Amino acid sequence: MRRLLAPLALLAIVSGCGSKPERALTPQELARMSRLERLEMIDWESGHPIIDSLLDGIEVARLEVAKEITQWRASGGTTWRNDEGRLVVRADEGGDRVVVDRGGLNLKGTSVDALLIDVEVVEPAEVRVVTFTQPEKGGKVEPREHKLSVPAGGHRLDIPLAEAGVLSALRIDLPNLASLGSIGANRRQFDLAASPTMGPHGYVDVGLGYLERNAKERKDIKAESRRGVPLLPGKFQLALYEGGGHPLLFSALALSKGAVAAGDTVEIEVLAREAVDADPSSGTKVIHRQTLKASKDSNLWFPFKVELPGGPGESWEVFFRATGGKADRVNAIVAAPVLVRCDVPRPPDLVLVTADTLRADHIGANRKALGLGPLPGLATPFIDSLAAAGVNFVDAMAASNATSPSHSTILTGLYARDHRVRNNERVLDEQAVTLAELIRDDYYCVASVTARHLNSPASGLGQGFDLFYEVPLPIEGGWTFGIPKTLDDLPPVNLDDYNQRGAAFANPRLEQFLAESGELPLFLWTHYFDPHSPYVVRDEIAEKYLLPEDPSQPPFLQQIAEARAKYRGLDVEPEMALQMFLIDVPALAFTAPYHSIDRLKSLYAAGITQYDTDLSELFAKLESQDRDPIVVFTADHGESLGERDIWFGHEGTYDNTLRVPLIIGGPGIEGGRVDRAPVSTVDIVPTLLGLLDIEGPEYLPGVDILTSPPPADRRRWFQHAGDLTVGFREGDRHAFMITRDHLIGTYQKPQARGAVVVEVDGEAVEVSEEEAKQVTDEIRDWMFAPVINLHELNVQLSASDRAGLRALGYAGD
Repeated sequence: MRRLLAPLALLAIVSGCGSKPERALTPQELARMSRLERLEMIDWESGHPIIDSLLDGIEVARLEVAKEITQWRASGGTTWRNDEGRLVVRADEGGDRVVVDRGGLNLKGTSVDALLIDVEVVEPAEVRVVTFTQPEKGGKVEPREHKLSVPAGGHRLDIPLAEAGVLSALRIDLPNLASLGSIGANRRQFDLAASPTMGPHGYVDVGLGYLERNAKERKDIKAESRRGVPLLPGKFQLALYEGGGHPLLFSALALSKGAVAAGDTVEIEVLAREAVDADPSSGTKVIHRQTLKASKDSNLWFPFKVELPGGPGESWEVFFRATGGKADRVNAIVAAPVLVRCDVPRPPDLVLVTADTLRADHIGANRKALGLGPLPGLATPFIDSLAAAGVNFVDAMAASNATSPSHSTILTGLYARDHRVRNNERVLDEQAVTLAELIRDDYYCVASVTARHLNSPASGLGQGFDLFYEVPLPIEGGWTFGIPKTLDDLPPVNLDDYNQRGAAFANPRLEQFLAESGELPLFLWTHYFDPHSPYVVRDEIAEKYLLPEDPSQPPFLQQIAEARAKYRGLDVEPEMALQMFLIDVPALAFTAPYHSIDRLKSLYAAGITQYDTDLSELFAKLESQDRDPIVVFTADHGESLGERDIWFGHEGTYDNTLRVPLIIGGPGIEGGRVDRAPVSTVDIVPTLLGLLDIEGPEYLPGVDILTSPPPADRRRWFQHAGDLTVGFREGDRHAFMITRDHLIGTYQKPQARGAVVVEVDGEAVEVSEEEAKQVTDEIRDWMFAPVINLHELNVQLSASDRAGLRALGYAGD
C-alpha cells in the first residue's frame, strides 16, 4: 500500500515499537504509527476456523429460506436479512416463541396445492401453521389452521392448500425455534406480488388512505451489527498472533438474548499464553474479564480493547471463553478481533460521506464555480471548505435516481446493469465486491446509515464492514386507518421519526466510536438522510433561513391537487381532488402546512444548511484525534423542485435528479481546484484504490479521475430505479429510452415504453426516427453487455419496509 503520510520526525519512534519503548506512546503518536492485523478464530477442540459474519447482539435464530419467499414479519420478534442472504429472527423480549408471518405471496395462475416447509426445532414441539388463501376466481380470504407435532430435529412439513389461488399470508408459530428452512410450493411457476402497504409515515396508503401512528413512545433499540463469531458455552475459541509492536486487541462482546433470560449473567474471559501444544485450561493468563447481564434495556454490544503480551519473535495464543446461560445454546458473541500494532506508519484514514437527495447546484462552492447566484436558505461553509481543500468535480453524475442502486454503485464501482440492485428493495449480491472488502486488510471498516433500506440486511451493503450502525426498528404501536377529506385530516409530520435519519442522530454514535478507537486505521462510510423530504429542520434553522409564508395563496397541496384534476379533465370538488391526489402521491403530504412554493424550496435548502452544520461537528471530532483522512463527499441522487412538473421528489433520469456533488481531498491530493471533467459515481472506487495503491478488479468500468481525467465527450450511463428508463449523457446531449410503461410527476403523465427522449441543456429536442433507432440500439447493446455476471438475488423487503419507502416517495421505484 502506498503510504501517503511521511512524517520524518516519527522515525525515532519506529525503532522503539519493535521492543518495549522507554515511554508509552501518546494518542497522537498511535494515530500515526499503527497498522491493522486481523485474527482468525479457531475452535480449540476441532481445529476448524470459525467463519465470522455480520451479527446483531440479540440474534436468536436464523431463517434459511428459498430466494422466492423473503418478505417476512414476526410477531413477538422481528426478522431481517443479513449480509449472507439469510433471514434472522429477533425476539422482542428474549422469549422462545416467535410468530413468523409472510405476506403478499402471489400464486395466482399456478397449480399450487401445497406448501413444503423445512423446519428445525431443538426439542419436540407443536408447530402451528395458518395459511390465508384467496380463491383463484376471487372471493373471501379464508384462514386455514394446521397443527403438527414435530419431533426434535429437522423435518419437512407438507401443508395442503384448499384451492390454488393467492396466498395472501402465511404464519408459522415455532416454539423453541432452531431454524426455518427452505420454503417452496408444489407449482409450475412462481411470481411475487406487492405486499399491502403498512408502516411508518404512511400518511396515505397507496390507493386507500392514511395510517396514523398510535404509539406514544419509541422502542429504544440500539441498531448496531458487528462482524463476529459465536462463543460456545464453556468451550475455548482461539486466535494466534505474533508478539511485538505493542499489539492492542480490539473487539466487543454481546449476549444472544434467545439463550439468556432477563437477569441471567454470562461471564466472558479473554486469556493469553505463549503458544504451546497443551490444553488451554492451564498456563493461560486472564487479560480481560467481563460479566454481561441480560436485560431488555442493556446495550447490545460492549466494546473493549486490551494490550496483549508478547515480545518480538514470540508466538502467542489468545482465547475467548463464555460461561453461564443455557448449556445447549450460544450465549454470547465476540466481535471478530483485530490487532493494532505501532511498528509502521499507518495508512491515511478514509472517510466516504454520502448525502441523500442533494442536488449538485445546492452546494455553495458549486454555485460559485458554475456562475450561479446565492439561494435563499442555503449556506454550506463546511462543505465549501472541503471543496477548497480538495478537488471539486462540478460535472459529476449519479448512476441512478434511487438510494440503494446508487449506493451500490458508489461502493462497488459497478453500474446497476452489473450489480443488479435496481430499486430500494433489492439486496446486493454477495458475489459483488465492495470497497470495504477490497481495503479491509488495512482498515477497520465502519458504516453508519440513516435510511432503513440501507440497513445491511435490507441492502447487502454490509459486505466487508466490521461495524454497521443501522436505523432502529419501527416504532411500536398500531395504526389507525382513514381517508383524508381535508388537509386538517392529515396527521402531522413526526419530527422524532425523521430526526433519527439525520446527522443529529448519527453523529453521537460515531463520536462515541471514535473516542473508543483512536488507534484503529479507519475506513468510515457515513450516510445522512437530512436533505431528503419531508425536509425537517430544527427551529433555529427554520427561523434564520426559511423564506416567509404567503397565506394569501391557497395551500400548495391544494393548488397542485386541483391543477392535476384539471389536467386530467376531471370536474370534481376541491376535497375530492385532494383525496385523489394524495392516493397517488402520498409522499407530498408533508407539504400540507405550506402555502408558498418559494418557502418550500427554501425548506429544502435549509435542510442542507442544517446538514452542513452537523457534518462539520463530525469532522471536528476526527480532527481532535489528529486524523487527517482522505475524504470523498458525494450524494446518491438529486431532487426535483418543480422541473417538468415533478415536485419535491426524484422521479425521472434528468439533470436535476442525476447531477450530484463530488469532492475528493486529503493527504497526497493537490487541492484547491475545480475540475470540469465529466465524471460519474462509478469512478469513486477506482479513484480511491489508485490513491491507496491497491489493485482493484479489472472489470470496473470507471476510471481513476485524479490520474486519468476522462475526455469531454465521455459517455456516462444511468438507469432509473425499477428499470423504467436507461440512458447516457455525452457532452451536452442527454438521452434515454423508456423501457417500461409508467406514470411520472405530479400530474402522473404517461410514459410509453420504447419512446426516446433527448435533451440539450435541460430542454427536450425533436428526435428523428433514425436518431431514435440509433439511441435505442446503443442502449440495448450496452444493457446486454455487462462487465460481470453476478448471481441475481430476488430479495424484497417486508411489507412494513415497503410502506416506509412508499411514504418517503419511492413507491415502485
